[in-house]
Amino acid sequence: MESFMDNFRERSEVEREWLQELFVFVRDNLFPVLGPTTGSVSPEELSLAMTRRVERAVGSSSARSLPLSYRLISVAELVTWQRTPCCSNLTWSTAQHREWVREAEQALPNHKALPRANLLLIGCLSDGCDPERSCDGAWRVRDATGTVHCELLSPSPLWLGLPVLFPCWNYIPQPALGKDQEVEERGYLELVGCPLPLTSDPEMTFNPAGVNLKRAVGVREAAGLIQHRVRGLRVKVYGEVSGVYPLLNIAGKSLFCLRLREGRHTLPLLVTEPCCLWWQQCVCVGGSVCVSGLRVCALQGWSGNRVLCATSQSSLTLLPDTLIQDLSDPPTLDKHTPDPDPVGLDPPLSDCSSTGGPLPERRGAGPDPDPVGLDPPLSDCSSTGGPLPERRGAGPDPDPVGLDPPLSDCSSTGGPLPERRGAGPDPDPVGLDPPLSDCSSTGGPLPERRGAGPDPDPVGLDPPLSDCSSTGGPLPERRGAGPDPVGLDPPLSDCSSTGGPLPERRGAGPDPDPVGLDPPLSDCSSTGGPLPERRGAGPDPDPSPILRPKLSKAISYKGVLTSVLSAAAGLYVIDGKVGLCLAYQPLQRRGLRPGAEIELHDVHFLYRPSPHFHPCMLCVCLHSSLRVTSFSRLGSEVDRPSDAPLLWLLLERNLGVSQYLWLCHCCRALRDRLVPRWVKEECVYVVARRLFECVVTSEKGGGRRDIYREMLQEPHHCPLTEYSVSSPVCEYVSVSDCVCVMEKECWSSLSLSSLLPACGSSLTQAELNPSIAWSVGLSLGQDSQPRPLLLVGVLELPGTHTLRLRDQTGAVTCVAVETGDDDSGGQRAASNTAWIGCLVCVQRFTMVMERFLQSEFPSYRHLDQDSYITHRHCRVYIQLCLNDLQILSPSAAMASLLLRTTQGGERVERREGEVGEREEMSETEREREERREKGGRREKGGEEREERRDDVSERKKRSREEERIEEKKEEREGGAKRARQNHTENETCSQPGGGALLPGDRPCISVVMCVEGKEGVAWRNEGIACEGEEAGLSLCFSVRADLIGQIQRWGRDPRNCPLQERETDGQTRTVELLFVRSSVRWFPLIQAGSFYRLIAPNTQDHSVLIGCRVAGRSGVVLHTNPSLLVRSDWRIHTLTHPLLTTPYSQIVSQKVMSVAEVLDCSSGVDLVSFHGVISQRITLQRGTTTHTPAQRGTTTHTPAQRDVEAGLSVRLTVCVEPRGRSLQVYLDLSLTPYPPGLVPGNTVQFTSFQRRLSRVGGVYCRSVPVSCLTIMALGKTDTQSCDSPPPMILLGVWALAGAEQCILGRVRGHVVCVLYLQLQWTCSLCGSIYAQERCTRSQPPCNSTSAVFQAEAKAAVEDGSGEAHIWFSCPVISGLLGLAMPQWEGLQRSLRVRGHLRVYTRGRSLVCDVDADDPLLQYLSCVCSSSTVCRPLTLICTLHTRSHTPAARREDSAQLKRFTRGDREFVTRMPPPLQLTCTHILEERERD
Repeated sequence: MESFMDNFRERSEVEREWLQELFVFVRDNLFPVLGPTTGSVSPEELSLAMTRRVERAVGSSSARSLPLSYRLISVAELVTWQRTPCCSNLTWSTAQHREWVREAEQALPNHKALPRANLLLIGCLSDGCDPERSCDGAWRVRDATGTVHCELLSPSPLWLGLPVLFPCWNYIPQPALGKDQEVEERGYLELVGCPLPLTSDPEMTFNPAGVNLKRAVGVREAAGLIQHRVRGLRVKVYGEVSGVYPLLNIAGKSLFCLRLREGRHTLPLLVTEPCCLWWQQCVCVGGSVCVSGLRVCALQGWSGNRVLCATSQSSLTLLPDTLIQDLSDPPTLDKHTPDPDPVGLDPPLSDCSSTGGPLPERRGAGPDPDPVGLDPPLSDCSSTGGPLPERRGAGPDPDPVGLDPPLSDCSSTGGPLPERRGAGPDPDPVGLDPPLSDCSSTGGPLPERRGAGPDPDPVGLDPPLSDCSSTGGPLPERRGAGPDPVGLDPPLSDCSSTGGPLPERRGAGPDPDPVGLDPPLSDCSSTGGPLPERRGAGPDPDPSPILRPKLSKAISYKGVLTSVLSAAAGLYVIDGKVGLCLAYQPLQRRGLRPGAEIELHDVHFLYRPSPHFHPCMLCVCLHSSLRVTSFSRLGSEVDRPSDAPLLWLLLERNLGVSQYLWLCHCCRALRDRLVPRWVKEECVYVVARRLFECVVTSEKGGGRRDIYREMLQEPHHCPLTEYSVSSPVCEYVSVSDCVCVMEKECWSSLSLSSLLPACGSSLTQAELNPSIAWSVGLSLGQDSQPRPLLLVGVLELPGTHTLRLRDQTGAVTCVAVETGDDDSGGQRAASNTAWIGCLVCVQRFTMVMERFLQSEFPSYRHLDQDSYITHRHCRVYIQLCLNDLQILSPSAAMASLLLRTTQGGERVERREGEVGEREEMSETEREREERREKGGRREKGGEEREERRDDVSERKKRSREEERIEEKKEEREGGAKRARQNHTENETCSQPGGGALLPGDRPCISVVMCVEGKEGVAWRNEGIACEGEEAGLSLCFSVRADLIGQIQRWGRDPRNCPLQERETDGQTRTVELLFVRSSVRWFPLIQAGSFYRLIAPNTQDHSVLIGCRVAGRSGVVLHTNPSLLVRSDWRIHTLTHPLLTTPYSQIVSQKVMSVAEVLDCSSGVDLVSFHGVISQRITLQRGTTTHTPAQRGTTTHTPAQRDVEAGLSVRLTVCVEPRGRSLQVYLDLSLTPYPPGLVPGNTVQFTSFQRRLSRVGGVYCRSVPVSCLTIMALGKTDTQSCDSPPPMILLGVWALAGAEQCILGRVRGHVVCVLYLQLQWTCSLCGSIYAQERCTRSQPPCNSTSAVFQAEAKAAVEDGSGEAHIWFSCPVISGLLGLAMPQWEGLQRSLRVRGHLRVYTRGRSLVCDVDADDPLLQYLSCVCSSSTVCRPLTLICTLHTRSHTPAARREDSAQLKRFTRGDREFVTRMPPPLQLTCTHILEERERD
């Protein structure tokens, strides 16, 4: 140090201290790593050179200034203590740094520039070939403390091994994945400027005159030479680089390819030598190189094609672009003798005899050092073209997986390659031959799948793929998860860049897009440019979800990286408009940060491959080249690679680009909508994988991926060459977005005129507004446009009376049913509480949009004026079947149920099989003894065999008994242990409601119950104060149930474990369970006839589950059951059929009547329970209902919305068949919460409804406070416009059978006469007669100015079998009278003056109550008696309400009638004629 410091005696004390630190640092950190290329340099000389270099970098040498503010830092200190990105530039001044920061932040306003750090970094550049590690081709900065990976823009081979000073660099830390991660992998350097050498090496300056290309050949000559038989050929080739392909790691060995070009001739070069892998970062597209020591090899996976391969003697020289153009000397060949095997391969270079002799054995070969079958990677070409001989002395096939070898010898004549030795099953199930490993910086292979051996997840609840770290550890949590600042779902915009247009692929042949499926691409300037619109500019003409294959185009592009969507998934954005996907090059890339400038060659351009990303996408394959031309100046947040497992699924399933982009979109959406409330960050990939498997069931990925053909073959073909648009054909939306879609569609699809019946033009205000007060729109989720909708959420029971599907964006009400256990496949009400807490995928569902209107339309002519609408409100929900749901993550109860239902049968079958095997073994042994013995012993042997069988049967019984005892013991200790383990493997958070996990140490008690019936949810004054609330009106319902057996104590929650014998021991007692306030949430899953386990947690007191009786006076007999108040923290678990034991294995069926039985039963029945299909729903006139509790804040709707739903009175028409007998049901919803699901088509069970008789004898039902509605089955929404016509029926048959025959039918008969006809103009406001353009009502006077025309007629029709009186309404009267539309309108105008006309039959003529000489009356009389009216007709009629009962019930109303025929008189009892209502008249051309 003294000799070094003597050179700086005149410096200040501060500078001398800084120089002393420099000397110590150089001596301890830099000097020990110097190689032989630096010669004999002492630490003093090296420190002095370092000082001079720093002074020249900072300023002039005369100033002799030292950067005292800078501190020397070692590599180990940098990667250990520097946790944030930083930059260092020794040559900057403060003003220059400020200007640099301003320019960087103006380029991307949402980012901040890298902070400056005054640090000095020195070291040696190495190619990664250290003795401690395998060569991976990565450049590193090395000193005595360690190494760190570095990225360079234009590295030179002359820099390797020399001590250098790095004047300008950026350091980007990487997240530490675990303790096993090496120090250098926790960050990397971006070397912005050229390193400054500390020693004066004359080779550091390139001298073009010293380049020796006299013995080199061009690409054209080399391409011809590799086709000729030349023994020991070594080629030295120069040319322009046209492609640099990624560095791959296959079975633990690395390789990369590059392609040289000369004119139209190209030549591929393959580099597999570890000492040459660093070339990959030195060469770039467009540069000129000279490579020596190349030999000819053939690829096993690329039959009939040869490449030049680098050897251990190969060298790389970078050439100026103008040097190659000046070469004119003829090329010569460089022949060498086979060289030894310095790196231990078998052998990399070996001669082949002219006769095709075998390859020589490895000298001193011991155990096979190449167990993966890449031995030998390189070999010379045989001159005869025969197949390669097997290796001498080879024992068992060292390549059991068939990867032996990727590179092999071939004949010069292109002989076929031998087949793979020992080929068995396909060793490459994911379609990569050979498989692609994870190209991390260490070059390690992909980890194997966890849990090899028996499938630990028989029910498919565990992810089949392991985590994607190189160590096989768990997936790391993503740091800084939150909303995507750059937007994963950008708007569809044009894909412009920063410069000129893009070029077409160089050397392209015929247009690969002859049908114009891809936008045309123009030529490209060096700066890149805007991508043009598709031909036929405008929006995408076919946004339909049909899969349309399209062809991509290979282009070159240059732009600025503006955002990183997911670095682990390989998704970026260039120039703010162009998407970039690097997933098909599974490499660990560095330097791709926002603000970096990149250059792409042979990249695939895809137009609209996915609606979730930019319309213009660039995707790289193994044939593409990517190079960073300028590092980013901006700091970026360092995220954990949480999307890394997506690349595993891409390789395993050979996903197309559309499928992969959809999967990436789902991962991001799942994080936003489910993390962290229901799904942990590290489990998002597991859920996304299961979601993908649920959706992509029929679609398949691409074919097998041949990496050699993909990189080297021309014309190029890869998985990106052809892609499909909009695949998968579904749209994953959030729950809130689904609700918004339904609300928007609810009002956009509304047409008020379509809600009116056929006679809507004749309805008055009192009839018109109730007709449009309620309407419903149904839409299948899979029929949504432009793509079917897909929902993912958690099923939960909130504090209300409905089931909901929820994610973090919102919730939607669900009307759920399930498929019955019988073989019929029919639906029933949902009752399984194990669904609560399950994360499910919903694909098949029906969107229901109920519309409520309060309006004051005077007539149908004003329906287009929205000013008459006073209030509007919509209620949206979905209808689904639980059996159609796909479980992505089960609740604890569902996991236990699935585990027992899938493994229970297997366990019993396995144990019975073991017993059967023991039986067979015993019988076999006995048969052998019989063959050895004589006849006298055979009888004794038969007895022994019978005894053996008895013993086996006894052992079988004991085995089953022990199994039952063990199962009971496990259940007493808590049960469901495997379910908890399964739930832990899914790693979902605890769910609220029935699926929530209770702490295992908490005790509880339970009782099994069977529900006999339940009442409806209503507002009642229970007089019970719960949870600190005041007594009063509360939402509640009650259940009548039979408690089975005694109350049981448990050490932990048993959930839905199988029913045990001790739970059924004891008497059965009936109780009334009261569900009040928050306990009402169990209402949608409590069904009559089902079994449940009621659990009271945190207690061992039996009295909690014992109901209390009502106190009564002496002498009074009470017929009430004990009541039990269900608390809010109690749990209810359904015991389904597999969990029940005899005699409780069958669901108790409740006696429910049909519609026909309700109509025909005796009038003494008061409360009835029946089921039927809703065929029609009408909202009745709203009365003066006061505000009910439902209006006071129990729902989330606004006050105006609650007013629309409050106090509704609804009339439902219920039938069994669409044309069967119907029943009117009246509902009063003033004291009940609004029930969803009451839409036409749904099957509903009506419980405890009052049966009433109308004044005319008709049967109807109405609701009472204890009535209950249950949706039993969902209707079909795929209604067809042309249904089958109604059946043809005779009037006589119809009159005898009544409604038992049918309700709707076709009648073909003759009109005898018109019995009654009334025409009038009616005031639309009050219903009075409207004459002379005013209303005729006087008390009180009506000032209405609108009127509607109404008409009604009745005619006698007979068909030979009977007679009927058929009523005709206004829409069909014109057809009955045979009047054309102008005549019918003229008749209406002629009636405006008098306003009313009524004619009826008297004898054989029509008469009127007014002047008989009225011309209008005479006209109608003439028309009604003419043959135009009295003619054969085919009518579609419905049975009138008074004729619903059969003729036997109407005998009392029959009358005696006298008939005279000649001289005889007949007296008979004639029933009243059949009363029908005509809905449609079929003319002759419409018949059948």
